[in-house]
Amino acid sequence: MQFIFSIINLCLFFLLALFLAKLVTNLDLKSLMGELKTNGLQDSEFKNYLVAYLEALNTLNINSLSKFSTDLFYHSQENFIRLLSKLGLKRKIFVNFGDNISKTTDMNTIGKVSWMVQNIACDYNEQLIDSVTGKILEEKKYPNTKYNLSLNKNPFRQYSNPTYCTGCGSVLNTSGEICICPNCGRTYHSDSTEWVINKVYPDLPPLQNPITLIAGLFGTLILIIPIISFFSLFISILHTVSVFLNVLTFLCIIAYCIYAIWYYYALLKLQNMDKLCSMFHVMNRIEFLIYQYISCLENNSALMKQFMDNEFYKYWSSTKPTNSHFHIIDYKTSNVCTCSEFNVLNGRQHLKIKLPLTLSVFDDQSRQLIKVKRTLNMVIFRNQNVRYQNKHNSECFTCKGCGMSVNMTTEGKCKFCGTEYELADFDWIIEQMDNGLYV
Repeated sequence: MQFIFSIINLCLFFLLALFLAKLVTNLDLKSLMGELKTNGLQDSEFKNYLVAYLEALNTLNINSLSKFSTDLFYHSQENFIRLLSKLGLKRKIFVNFGDNISKTTDMNTIGKVSWMVQNIACDYNEQLIDSVTGKILEEKKYPNTKYNLSLNKNPFRQYSNPTYCTGCGSVLNTSGEICICPNCGRTYHSDSTEWVINKVYPDLPPLQNPITLIAGLFGTLILIIPIISFFSLFISILHTVSVFLNVLTFLCIIAYCIYAIWYYYALLKLQNMDKLCSMFHVMNRIEFLIYQYISCLENNSALMKQFMDNEFYKYWSSTKPTNSHFHIIDYKTSNVCTCSEFNVLNGRQHLKIKLPLTLSVFDDQSRQLIKVKRTLNMVIFRNQNVRYQNKHNSECFTCKGCGMSVNMTTEGKCKFCGTEYELADFDWIIEQMDNGLYV
């Protein structure tokens, strides 16, 4: 009897896990089982992009990114490099790919724009170095992680800026399949004129959250109990233990189900209205907004106009600190974001969120790197008539006028046809935010 009871508990836990998977990741078993894997770039092409990107960062020749990256990614990296240069810092990234084989995790075409997200297993090492003292302020080592490359391909992409060598910064003549730097002799291929980088990021572990740790231990216990219950059929001393564990497990499953419904209530309301949405999509978008926010905080803050409500942007741009000797260099978010409220008002979908994070802050007076824990409270919104085009890639929106990719750095106008648009028609943007990212 206890063995059957433990199997029932296991089935209930499995159904709860499927419910949470649907809510958090929008998991669809049918599409997952029928999904076909698509080959992306060859290993050599993949590594060429990453090598060029890493050389641009390590040598501070950021102009070389302009030809093989999207405008938004280029400007965010340019802002970050400017901040590091101003503070007398530099970041070194070392990626050891070994003989691993890259694979495409997603590939799609939206209008005339193709995109892919491709990753490769690697050993990742990052150093933040004080150029004044030569001291390594922070070092991150992540063996056996993945390095991800998000790319866009636009057949009508226009180039107005020259291409710069990542080694010496000289202007390159990019005509033909291969070009050679006239100054230092480095060789470049023209494949980057088709695919351009949207984002480059390693899979780094998020901040640990007690809820996920408890859920993991609970799941392990659920799997062990049927084994104990089975042996209780033959060993009488285990019968009492099995009864206790089965009752405790059943009560915990019910309690956790009630807690999950309460915790994700706002997200449940959102998903009832939008079947394509999930916590993964919301978290991905919040990460993107925070990344852009921090990159624009001290340089070129006008780039944030597209990602904020007009009234809040005016308030933020007039009140943000400008003379602080504390500077945010990096951040790390929790893997659990609390969605405390969701409502629809005046043609907008509003989502109130709370996100724990840890900031890496550089004090330019003591020249020390300090860790600051914050809880970010913000309200994001999108228009009720949101046009879903993509759940993951923030620059794969197509212009409603000409169908080309939307350039989100031109303050609401398509660079090809001049059609005006509002980013809230495509995805979440910031309506309100507290000073959790101020130091």
